[in-house]
Amino acid sequence: MIQVGDVFRKAGPCDWARIVRVQLPDHAGYDGGLPGCSIKVTGISGRYERRTWFFPAADEADFRAKMASQCRYQDKPATTGE
Repeated sequence: MIQVGDVFRKAGPCDWARIVRVQLPDHAGYDGGLPGCSIKVTGISGRYERRTWFFPAADEADFRAKMASQCRYQDKPATTGE
């Protein structure tokens, strides 16, 4: 199950994606609107940018497929911090 704090990474220090909000059906954060996940990405410095991006997805499998299409793969389970 996708959780806040999960990281989908690419090779190298930039363009990693960290989940900051999960808005998918069957998740606590779902408000009935457009399903998807809000993410932050790392810049060239390797630090997460302040801006968040929303990736619309029908369900977890669709979100994982969108991340895989951008060569991002889940790194490890969710952790606290930042």
